[in-house]
Amino acid sequence: MLINAAPARIASLAAEIAEIRGVREAHSTAGSEVALVALLAAETHDQIAGIVTEGICTLDGVLTTQTLISFRRFSAEQTDQAFDIFSE
Repeated sequence: MLINAAPARIASLAAEIAEIRGVREAHSTAGSEVALVALLAAETHDQIAGIVTEGICTLDGVLTTQTLISFRRFSAEQTDQAFDIFSE
């Protein structure tokens, strides 16, 4: 989830967001209007909706959000294994 936040609230918001049930990690960022990135974990879209609308979006200092849904997780190790078949 991408979060645009009031500059004075970025550090405290990150800590508050990290404490919300369903949030795995919260990261501060630089280089765009996105101030924070939160990684959420939920089994259903309804659970994600609750984390976002009843949790993160209710916090003072959250200006805008953009929620992105991940279909699959890829790691460098998985990518390396996928290309190992070409090295034989």
